[in-house]
Order: sequence, then C-alpha cells, then structure tokens
Amino acid sequence: NVWRHRSDDPLNFHVLIMFLISLVFFLTVFGLLCFHIYLFLHNKTTLESSRAPCFRGGFADSKHYDLGGYENFKQVFGDEPHLWALPIFSSKGNGVEFDTRAYTNTRTDVPARTPSVP
Repeated sequence: NVWRHRSDDPLNFHVLIMFLISLVFFLTVFGLLCFHIYLFLHNKTTLESSRAPCFRGGFADSKHYDLGGYENFKQVFGDEPHLWALPIFSSKGNGVEFDTRAYTNTRTDVPARTPSVP
C-alpha cells in the first residue's frame, strides 16, 4: 500500500518538512489577504495605512475616501454585478478623481467645519 510506510522511512521526514513549509507559506499569504481586504473595505492604499493623507489646508484625514464597505466595493468593481468577474474596466470614476466623504473631524467622526486656507 502506498500510504503505509515504515516509521524510520525518510519519506515521513520529507512530508513533515514540506507540510511545515506549506503551512508557513499559507499563513503568510492568508495574512496578506486579510490585510488587503481590510484596506479594500476602508478604501485605503498600503501607504495610507501607515500614514493618513494630508490635504490642502494642512489637515490629515484617514477616513476621507472611506465611503463604507459596500460603496468602496462598488467604487472598485463598478455598479453592474455581472461585470465584476470580467477583466474589463467597470469601476467608477476616471482613476484620477475619487469620491470622498464630507470633511470630518477624525477624533469624533462628526462633521467639522471646512478648514480655512491662510
């Protein structure tokens, strides 16, 4: 039988090593997947995850582009669900200008006044 080997067979050691390498690879890729899902749902880039973007007037807002999970999804994939799996451009916007939330105070997450430019 193929599955019955002696306990001192070197194949058992190789299978164990390959399993451990595969497990480390899986955990690494799964961690990256979870991180990118978080970024996707909060409409952030990798750079914005470490530092909030600064806007005119000198204020930083880490939630400026976050429209909510479903709206962020639609902003990337577009409004038509039958086109989501196809490799065609169906996202909202032109790739240069993006929808934003109203100006908010990030500490209290309530609408704040528009910052004045000196």
